[in-house]
Amino acid sequence: FRELAMGGEAAPGGRPFPYKDIAVLYRSIQTAKILEEELRLGGVPYRVFGGTQFFDRKEVKDIVAYLSVVDNPRDELSLRRILDVPPRDANGRDDERERVLCGYVAFLDPPKDSARTALAALAAGGVVVKVLSGDSALVCGKVCREVGIPAGDVLLGSDVAGLSDADLAAAAERTTVFARLAPADKERIVRLLRGRGHVVGYLGDGINDALALRAADVGISVDTAVDIARESADFILLEKDLQVLDAGVREGRKVFVNILKYVRMGASSNFGNMFSVLGASAFLPYVPMAPIQVLTNNLLYDFSQVPIPTDYVGPEQLAKPRPWTMDAITKFIVFIGPISSIFDYTTYFLMLYVFRCWDPARAALFQTGWFVESLMTQTLIIHVIRTNKIPFFQTRASWPLTVTTVAVMAVGMWLPFSPFGPALGVVHLPPLYWPFLALTLVCSDPVRAAFPLIKTSTALTRVSNAAPELSRVAMLGVFAAIAPA
Repeated sequence: FRELAMGGEAAPGGRPFPYKDIAVLYRSIQTAKILEEELRLGGVPYRVFGGTQFFDRKEVKDIVAYLSVVDNPRDELSLRRILDVPPRDANGRDDERERVLCGYVAFLDPPKDSARTALAALAAGGVVVKVLSGDSALVCGKVCREVGIPAGDVLLGSDVAGLSDADLAAAAERTTVFARLAPADKERIVRLLRGRGHVVGYLGDGINDALALRAADVGISVDTAVDIARESADFILLEKDLQVLDAGVREGRKVFVNILKYVRMGASSNFGNMFSVLGASAFLPYVPMAPIQVLTNNLLYDFSQVPIPTDYVGPEQLAKPRPWTMDAITKFIVFIGPISSIFDYTTYFLMLYVFRCWDPARAALFQTGWFVESLMTQTLIIHVIRTNKIPFFQTRASWPLTVTTVAVMAVGMWLPFSPFGPALGVVHLPPLYWPFLALTLVCSDPVRAAFPLIKTSTALTRVSNAAPELSRVAMLGVFAAIAPA
């Protein structure tokens, strides 16, 4: 460009540069600065008119005519270099003769090299990517081919406007690329996809994306987006890389899986304890566990759950979205809760018939035996709930979770012999108790681990469908049992 502006010997074809005026129309201030620097280095006089507008053909013609008479930088329309020719009042058709089109200058903005990899990773994770654009179908199709998105049939904005909500919702399910969309069309498509049960995330950085960003479950923009897009978004990406989205999706699923572990563990354990308390209150002449022991048990049990956020999540748990459904949680509670109560009742049998704890004078021994067994089995259950595989063999928890599990179990066995025992109302346990406890721990985890297999049983499925009613009946029974006390 500098050589052309100077009329140097390196003109096209080796001929001297024969043209008397040069006009350059540009859309960004950054481009103007580059051109201005080239002219300055070339040692030629120039005038600068800068701007960031988008021009159609008629506007370009008007600008070219206007440049011959305007000499005001505030107009900021274009950049023009004038050589030897004084300004004219207007440019006419005759001025277009004997000119040579040297070529067009454009900026190439290809997709990032990581885009194809990131989109493939999202697809492998069950995330369906759709393109909602205001650009033409040809542009959208080319970009999709470059990044590996199968465009298929493109739905245009003119077609979208003529569809009812029901028809557009069905079309949105099977269509990947939408072109020539108005801002309201984008918002409508996002809203209809959400109405069909999909969790929708929308990524955009322009003014036309604001409505869709607000309509989506998760609006995502970039730090260089326009103000209204950043304000409408829920997240702002500081890196212009789609792999950040894939990493965010997988990290979110990891957090959700670990939250689900905590909910399942706490709910199933408490539900099982209610069954145990209900049964013990029916035939014991004293409470099965003293209030201070219940509080201590819960304190230690909750402490063992603190490292759950650090737990390892297997790839099979991250492979697809895992929706939050109360039905699945209820079924889990109804199965696992009573299973844990089975081992509570075997402990009751041991304490009552082997160690003769029917006598109220031996209530402390019974309470200590159930306190230790309950704490041990509850603490170990996290290693069963955290995976559908065989715990300790096919998969293992993170080391912080393993450490707290071992530490809490050690404290539970130490408390009956510790100086804190009298304050907690726990007493020394007979030697025969410990082999039984070990057998209980060995048997309890495999039985609970079999839940993924037995939950498909037809009979058990019928029971699980009545889970809400069963849980209400059980809770009413517990309240009735403890009310007289």
